[in-house]
Amino acid sequence: MNGGRCGHGRAGKSGMQTMRKKEHIRRYTDEELRAKQERGENCSDWKRAGARFPEASRAGALPAAHTINRESRPMPDEERQERSGPMFTRYIGIDYSGAETPGSSLKGIRVYEAGRDALPEEVGPPPGPKKYWTRRGLAEWLALQLEAREPAIVGIDHGFSFPLRYFEVHRLLPDWDFFLEDFRRHWPTDGENTYVDFVRDGSVGEGASRSGSARWRRITEERVGAKSVFHFDVPGSVAKSTHSGLPWLLHLRRRFGGTIHFWPFDGWDVPHGKSVLAEVYPSLWSGRYPRMDRTPDQHDAYTVAARLREADGDGTLGGYFRPEMLPGEYGEAQLEGWILGVK
Repeated sequence: MNGGRCGHGRAGKSGMQTMRKKEHIRRYTDEELRAKQERGENCSDWKRAGARFPEASRAGALPAAHTINRESRPMPDEERQERSGPMFTRYIGIDYSGAETPGSSLKGIRVYEAGRDALPEEVGPPPGPKKYWTRRGLAEWLALQLEAREPAIVGIDHGFSFPLRYFEVHRLLPDWDFFLEDFRRHWPTDGENTYVDFVRDGSVGEGASRSGSARWRRITEERVGAKSVFHFDVPGSVAKSTHSGLPWLLHLRRRFGGTIHFWPFDGWDVPHGKSVLAEVYPSLWSGRYPRMDRTPDQHDAYTVAARLREADGDGTLGGYFRPEMLPGEYGEAQLEGWILGVK
């Protein structure tokens, strides 16, 4: 994407309904909860990870204050063991594109990689008939890079999750792994010869039953002034990139599970020695670096790799993993995802 995500003012948050909690609440494992949701059963007696979930309203919304872990937050500084030196050895910046199909050669997908002692350089697709990266080829290449023992941080320019309102309206479990699986069932944009618009117009999948409003924005988007992940067909939008990229995140999640840290869904604090995948917004940092002879897409990818490398080297990257917000917002933001570097 071309760095875009420009917003127009701050969107107001949707009103949250309040309601009484049920007196008798059962415990379920994650697997049981997912099975109940998939069968369309009433999940008003949910209890998961110590949280209590109230009965859903007639409008279908689950009040945010009780559907997510409000205790989620980064580790306090006094409990944190300070690390000496950089956290990563490789820094990969990806400018994404939701154009055409997963197998299409896309000029808009660009990849740059840096090392601790090496400035970012562009990485082209493997030798073959495709001149540019495809979404499928990129996911396969990323999987190979993440199998390496040396910890890497990868910044990708598309949304990793949706606003809390989406979870409320569609009565979804407040669980990122479940969200990815559910999204892929309705938006199979990783399918052969599948355009995002094929799902939007109903030719493929069931996108209409998992749609959202351009008025819905995540906390991180409101804070930085970025467009909603549902704001299609406007300049600077990441809607198509997000809707085409999420199934490939699921592909990586299934392959690596907890061996790769998907930030912040696996926690705000990053374990030592783990590779990290994070959502980025190149416009936050692109002004730091001269564009030279790079295209806008190339410069966005270069910017991400360069800034991740510099921030890790000077110690500011750790602060990016601990954005400042009200204590009760951390749980919501951990479900919605966060743009790395947004304060």
